[in-house]
Amino acid sequence: MEKSLPVHLDTFKQAMGRLATGVSVITSKDQDYNFGLTASSVTSLTAEPPMLLVCIHQKTGTREAIVNSGHFAVHILHEHQSELALQFANSSTDKFAGLDIIYGKHGIPLLQDYFVRIECQAVHEAKAGTHSIFMGEIHQVEIQEKRPLLHFKSEFGKFVSAK
Repeated sequence: MEKSLPVHLDTFKQAMGRLATGVSVITSKDQDYNFGLTASSVTSLTAEPPMLLVCIHQKTGTREAIVNSGHFAVHILHEHQSELALQFANSSTDKFAGLDIIYGKHGIPLLQDYFVRIECQAVHEAKAGTHSIFMGEIHQVEIQEKRPLLHFKSEFGKFVSAK
């Protein structure tokens, strides 16, 4: 069988940019510091028990906070939160500045404004390339009646029903 050549990085990024995804902010806490980042690689894993996957670059403080605390929260953003997505996507040292947050049962910072908020215990970490894949057992889910923020071709957008 003929071995294929690896795909060029730019081609891969262009292809994946055409996969419309929801936008999430992942938060955790390590000692007295809150960590968070914007992620689009979040998906359900299993319904029994309820679990999800989040993919996080290994060289982030958020990854270390999840490893050290054993817990994280996923905030699926609503259509009016593109600025929040950008706030958590930059390398600012205080991504929580100006935000109304509370702390969950396990001390994880929780955003008060969200579309869906999910609290998880990290039960397994797998490493692939530059990223860690956390498998989280879901302990708490809260849903607000809003519409999701979407990401497509490096832009944010809104969901429009085909009905």
